[in-house]
Amino acid sequence: MTLTAPGVDEVAQGKNMIDAAKEVGVQFFLWTGLPSMKELSDGKYTHCIQYDQKAEIEAYLHASGLPNTTLHLGMFLDVLQPEHRMIRPNPTTGALELSFLVLGPDDVEAFTWIKRDLPAAALALFRGYKDPAKLALVDNRTFALLTARMSMSGLAAKVGSALGKDIAYNYREGTLGIPELDEMLLAHKDGFGTFRDVDVSEPTLRGLGVRFGTLEMFLEEEIKPLFA
Repeated sequence: MTLTAPGVDEVAQGKNMIDAAKEVGVQFFLWTGLPSMKELSDGKYTHCIQYDQKAEIEAYLHASGLPNTTLHLGMFLDVLQPEHRMIRPNPTTGALELSFLVLGPDDVEAFTWIKRDLPAAALALFRGYKDPAKLALVDNRTFALLTARMSMSGLAAKVGSALGKDIAYNYREGTLGIPELDEMLLAHKDGFGTFRDVDVSEPTLRGLGVRFGTLEMFLEEEIKPLFA
């Protein structure tokens, strides 16, 4: 999940990119975005600007007349890398555990392997848009690009299996002190923004030749060597 730097008008930037693309004759525009959390939650969550601003840009793109596709992303699997300290020793026992804020062990989250699946999907789309039949499948459409969707305790179990250790999920109360992220986690706990009705390994993108990674592959390639 990326945040806009303070003082930066992401909506203006996004619209300027689309206008410039039209002006110079870009033939296909790929946008990575998020749904409107305000709309998803029927107005319950209104501070997730990283969602709502991207959704506004996406609507502008859909109305632009440019051939386009939008990819919505889940929580980055990359946050399991050691520098983010989600996988760390318990301060009392020393045993490795998976720690996170707000989301309880039974709360379900959607995840995207950014390093693998995003480039694979982008490459397939840029290779395919010149084929009218393939463009018709994806033009002006939005797809959720998901590698896995599971409970946080289920994720901890998968990490443990990959590392050959028993890893518990340590749910911690508290906030990050960043309003848009704190509210995002509360919204996800409520089930909003977790793509509950979307297939993992999206079938239209698979039809274009995207070979999705799996959570098991991610853990084997990206995480296990770092904790060996």
